Amino acid sequence: MLKDFKRFLSKLGKIHGLQGWWPRLIRHEVRSTRHAARSSVLHHPGPKSRWLSKVPADQAFEIAIGAILTQNTSWTNVEKALICLAEKGMVTSKSLARAQSSSIESCVRSSGYYRQKAKKLKLFAKFVQDELGGDLWKIINRRPERSAAKSKDLFWSASIQDDGIGQARELLLSLWGIGPETADTILLYGLNRPIFVVDAYTRRLLVHLSGDTAWLKRPYDEVRQFCESALVSQSRKVQKFQESHALIVRWGKDNSRLRIS
Repeated sequence: MLKDFKRFLSKLGKIHGLQGWWPRLIRHEVRSTRHAARSSVLHHPGPKSRWLSKVPADQAFEIAIGAILTQNTSWTNVEKALICLAEKGMVTSKSLARAQSSSIESCVRSSGYYRQKAKKLKLFAKFVQDELGGDLWKIINRRPERSAAKSKDLFWSASIQDDGIGQARELLLSLWGIGPETADTILLYGLNRPIFVVDAYTRRLLVHLSGDTAWLKRPYDEVRQFCESALVSQSRKVQKFQESHALIVRWGKDNSRLRIS
């Protein structure tokens, strides 16, 4: 099964090429003084000079916003929310922490469960501001309080113990509204840490390859460890994990009507 999974990802890579994830907010400058600059979200964002977020702290936080908003909804709906937040200047931890809940709710309505997600975003922004000085990168190697952590019994793997990943993950999981998939998305794409993201598409692919529907219900970290073990021998693990996850999402969207029961 490991070889089948690895071989299938290689095949997807040859078909679809480099995905270049995570999608980024891009600012489009308008020459006319009668129109303000506009924002959009690109899946292949290109040079960092085009990105809306210019400094590493803001770039990481922008990804965290997307990771929270994408819970239980499609990325198309997330893009609408992100663009609205960008247009209203609410894509940094400082701006979101200070924003009125009603303003956040208005922007994220398209992503569903908008009141809960607005609360999650505001609480997360306050955590980054108050505990990390506005820089999400400082979560790496910061030791969480064990009593607050929800992940002490998780299924650990070698990769998660490197570079303070385990401690950062525990701290993220101790926050309200942050589950394993969201935490790992922040770590992999926002903070460039080698931990694989497991989503519904990952489970569907494993069922498709194995014919075993048990993959749909296996513990998150067990599935994550399986995926990592298939890719851990690869060089440049972070890039490999990012590209592999992005390719799985691409496959899942292309095969959304594939029946898995």
